[in-house]
Amino acid sequence: MFKCSAVKRCVHLRNVCDGLVDCIDGEDEILCQLLSLQCPKNCHCLAMAIHCEGGNTIPSDFNHPVSYPTISLSMCFLEVKDLPIILCKFQSILFLKINKASLRRFESKFVLPGMLSVNLAMNALSKLSQVSFSFLFDLIILSLQSNMIVTIQTKSFEHLGSLKQLNLSNNLFVSLPEILFNSSVHVKLFLIQNMELSVQSSKLIHKIQISVLDVTDFHLCCGISPNAFCTAARNKIWYASCVGILPNLATKIAFPVLSFFVLLINTSFAVIITWMNYKRKTYTKAYIVMTMSISACFLVHTFNLLFVWAADLHFKTNSALVERVWQSSSLCFICFCWSLCASILQQMFFSLLCLSRW
Repeated sequence: MFKCSAVKRCVHLRNVCDGLVDCIDGEDEILCQLLSLQCPKNCHCLAMAIHCEGGNTIPSDFNHPVSYPTISLSMCFLEVKDLPIILCKFQSILFLKINKASLRRFESKFVLPGMLSVNLAMNALSKLSQVSFSFLFDLIILSLQSNMIVTIQTKSFEHLGSLKQLNLSNNLFVSLPEILFNSSVHVKLFLIQNMELSVQSSKLIHKIQISVLDVTDFHLCCGISPNAFCTAARNKIWYASCVGILPNLATKIAFPVLSFFVLLINTSFAVIITWMNYKRKTYTKAYIVMTMSISACFLVHTFNLLFVWAADLHFKTNSALVERVWQSSSLCFICFCWSLCASILQQMFFSLLCLSRW
């Protein structure tokens, strides 16, 4: 028996979808066209959902209009060339999923209005423009991960006023445009996994209203508002910081103090060794050269600590994202080469000392 929800009445199943209204609100004759549904080849159909997978090409069944509203359309492992032609066959689609379909272009003017979710992951999209999603006013979830997106134009998502979740992970772009969303849009979840954006893009993150930022690059966390949550902050390494090159006040104090004591001890040690050898002649030349080389190597590393400390003082007023600026600077490269050469020379002196006593 079929129970009418509006009134306390049951209708025999043979009277359901018989062309005659038995329930007051006509509930027994709703969506009866599903009984005559012919599922396209290589597809699976369940009520108002269609899932097509494999077969390399779009089933020829899509050449005919679909006479019933479709809630979900999913196409995977298919070569989708003429998406507008396919979508125009449907009355409506709420959830669209096209994965691994070699899709190279997407424009919302060819898409049915009223879509709530669009999943275009693992395709060949390379550029997002203002017309890509301009007509998807009701869209809530947009998934664009694992494409080949190199360029995102300004205001690409400006018309997505209802957007709550955006996934741009595993793409090729290195910068975000100045204006990405409408100022009134509040994105609940923004995913940019396995990507390293430019410093300028990291600064632009704070212009987006975000509740949760899911990233692997901790520097992007520095741009969000204090009320937002960043996933990379949970697993960040201890020396990562949003306030400069050195992570905290204790490190900022320890670097110059430690450098001063190492400099004082090494200088004193070198002076004492030189004076004792001058007075007593008790040390061999190999021993003196060895001790001096060790002291010189420690001094080099000490100056490196001072350079990092000075760089932190210099960059701290410019941006919270100065670590990348420091890493790409010539001073950082000089410090690295200096330490490397000092370590190599120290090992050479060790070898020479061993050979001289062999």
